[in-house]
Amino acid sequence: GGLGAGAADENVKGVVALFSGVIAVARSPASALAVIRETRAGGPFTQTVLGVTMVSDVLVILLFSATTELAHTLTDPSHPVTLSGGHPAAAAAHLCSIFVPRVAAELAASALLGLLLAALCLLALRVPEVPPLPQLGLLGVGAAAFSAQGLLDQLLVPLGVTAPSLEPMLACVITGFVVCNGGEVFTGRDERRQLEALVNSSMHPTLLFFFTTTGLGMRLSVLQHTWPAAVGLFVVRLAALYFGHAVGARWGAMPHRLRSFGWMAYVTQAGLSLGLASEIATDFAGWGPPLKATLMSVIVLNQLVGPPLLESAIRAAGEAGGGGEQVQA
Repeated sequence: GGLGAGAADENVKGVVALFSGVIAVARSPASALAVIRETRAGGPFTQTVLGVTMVSDVLVILLFSATTELAHTLTDPSHPVTLSGGHPAAAAAHLCSIFVPRVAAELAASALLGLLLAALCLLALRVPEVPPLPQLGLLGVGAAAFSAQGLLDQLLVPLGVTAPSLEPMLACVITGFVVCNGGEVFTGRDERRQLEALVNSSMHPTLLFFFTTTGLGMRLSVLQHTWPAAVGLFVVRLAALYFGHAVGARWGAMPHRLRSFGWMAYVTQAGLSLGLASEIATDFAGWGPPLKATLMSVIVLNQLVGPPLLESAIRAAGEAGGGGEQVQA
């Protein structure tokens, strides 16, 4: 009921389920690093948690990009596709003929945007270190990432050309990867520490705007209707983490003493999840905002219980005080 009348459509129901699953995959590297540094944790279990958390956040951005394009395809009235009934094989072939080129175009365009942003970021790192000039330069790069879609639409739509979708978060991941790992190749300098320091010094105004707009989108009138779904998704996610970790730990030959509590290290969610939920509301005006409200409630619950569970898992693994101060973001 909380997702509105549009959710009665079978395609929208499928898309809502896909988005909910994708958001459930997201973790919070920042929260994990904060807990690890607070407990001064270090050891194989801690490194595994960090590795899984970092990889899953890259994976979730790719999944979100593909899901967004699939959602546009399934809800596009000019290319009707039915998920149920009719001829499943023909429907799947029709869906792939539309969906796959869209995803390929989005990934390619986002990668090109990421390379362009990397060049701009390298220029921002050359700005004289007189605050707030470097910070303004980096914030300008971020603004370019999220305004590129509108600029591209304004340039191509009047020409009768459909602009490819851009995923700014994926572009930013590529930007950070290129700057931090390709700095020595392109500039002969190690840019990682300089970029990390600049990002940290620019974080406060970014967080101010982000969480203020997040709070503006949380309406109690909507949450009154969505809280049963939010609690249900929260419980299902915990169960999925428990059983998924049990299977992965067995296949990965994790020591038996770590298998019973290892899942507790992956509950936390935060900024990335909130950003993706907000993007859903922006892209899909009909059913997106109610879904955002539900997902944000789930994310808040995960953020409340996640850090204490991670700390408990680290202490149970016996790695608290094992050198976490050396862990780098």
